[in-house]
Amino acid sequence: LLQIRSPSGYSFLRNNNILPLPCPNSIRAHLLAVEIGCGFDKNFFQLLKKKFMNKSEQEKQGVLVLDEVFLRESVSVNSRTLSYIGLEDYGGEIITDNSQKEKAN
Repeated sequence: LLQIRSPSGYSFLRNNNILPLPCPNSIRAHLLAVEIGCGFDKNFFQLLKKKFMNKSEQEKQGVLVLDEVFLRESVSVNSRTLSYIGLEDYGGEIITDNSQKEKAN
């Protein structure tokens, strides 16, 4: 996120060996390798369940952090998949009427 928010700050920290940060090209390559969609990732919850299966009750305690998201209505083209992206995509979590489905890809 630092690379996206402040490229010059990221370069400064990386070039002066203040933090051991990867090359921006490596970050881009990793981000392009991940398919991101809307909704909950079912694999994540399976892996989380497996990870916590053998933990004690004390080890299972943690903190839930929520962050608000700013959304705006727009349409863009994903040049990687040659598809339209934008407007509304609830990831199958919310049932909407048919007029809403026409807006999302």
